[in-house]
Amino acid sequence: MAGRKVLAPLRRWGSELWATCLERLVRQDPQDVRRRCAAAAHYCHQAKAALADDGERLPELLQRATEHLEVVLRASNNIHQLHGVLCQAVGPRLFYEMPELTARYMRRIGFDHECLEEFDTRSEFEERATPYHIANALAVLKAAGCHGAAKELFDEAVGLEWRGHRPIRWRSVQQTPAVYIDGLTHRPFWDGQVQPQLARQLEVHWSEILEDLSNFRHRHSQGQVPAYPALVDGEGVWDMLQLYSGRKWNQEACELAPCTTALLQKFLPSAAGVPYVHYNTEEVVFFLLAPGSRIRLHNGGSNVPINIALGLCGCSDAFVEVAGEARPTRDGGVICFDDGSDHRVWNEGSEPRWVLTVRMMHPELAAEPGRFFSRAFTRRTCFETWDAE
Repeated sequence: MAGRKVLAPLRRWGSELWATCLERLVRQDPQDVRRRCAAAAHYCHQAKAALADDGERLPELLQRATEHLEVVLRASNNIHQLHGVLCQAVGPRLFYEMPELTARYMRRIGFDHECLEEFDTRSEFEERATPYHIANALAVLKAAGCHGAAKELFDEAVGLEWRGHRPIRWRSVQQTPAVYIDGLTHRPFWDGQVQPQLARQLEVHWSEILEDLSNFRHRHSQGQVPAYPALVDGEGVWDMLQLYSGRKWNQEACELAPCTTALLQKFLPSAAGVPYVHYNTEEVVFFLLAPGSRIRLHNGGSNVPINIALGLCGCSDAFVEVAGEARPTRDGGVICFDDGSDHRVWNEGSEPRWVLTVRMMHPELAAEPGRFFSRAFTRRTCFETWDAE
């Protein structure tokens, strides 16, 4: 630690020297996109370091990066170059620090003709470039609270015409996953009579599932892995242990939770022979959310899964918000919601919050697959393919 403090001024001096060199090169030819990209990448790298420290220099570094990124966006028509800048220079850690600029990069890429042509070669059951990039732009804008910009982009996306029809079929600005199966009933929460039958079974068997969790925590305190780090706001912790994913049971994980596994193997897969859209169309996951942790607003990537979340422990001061409606969670209680709707969770308590989340295929797709998959003209999804009958 002491050595790093001693070296910090030297590193900063070297960084400033390199920045001076880059700025001199830019001044020699202000329209040279490659030099602008190099300068933007340098400032973004420094901004990420500032995020990890006290953040004192962050505004200055973001402003410098933004100046170069704006020029690159205006000057370049090469979407592969823009995509490289967005992914390699900016990166997910800075998306939410410069949301509107990030979204404009994504919009430029998504509405490019090369991306639009994927509407001809991929069905709605696959990730197509235009809705993928626009969905990401909307996710960043909404998570950052830029609701006006999000609504404007949403209206532009659903109004897009290609080959005489409108291929982006989103109905609500609060449900904009990259893969959207048209015609599936949208309910942010699945309550009452439409609640999946499994929800009640989870509540009935809560004590056994909690015992599995307790045994696992005592024997393997670090067995879980980070869930989706880019969605964690700040220094929080969001970890997971997957029992079932990709249409397979994880044998090692299942041995840690035998009661939970025995119960859920009766229910999954829920629809024999019906293709999964993503690897996690159906999934069984223990999620840990550390005290004080907050997860950014996001969606699950498609409107196919329904999340059945059973509170296990530490839930009394934790909350879930779906499509703008926040609800408290509780130990032993289930909340069912659409994974494709905007949602976020946070833990205001002093104890780790543990839930068991079971994702199940939308009941309408499971019950009438032919009604929907008849539109899958490539006979493939993001996850799997099948032969023509």
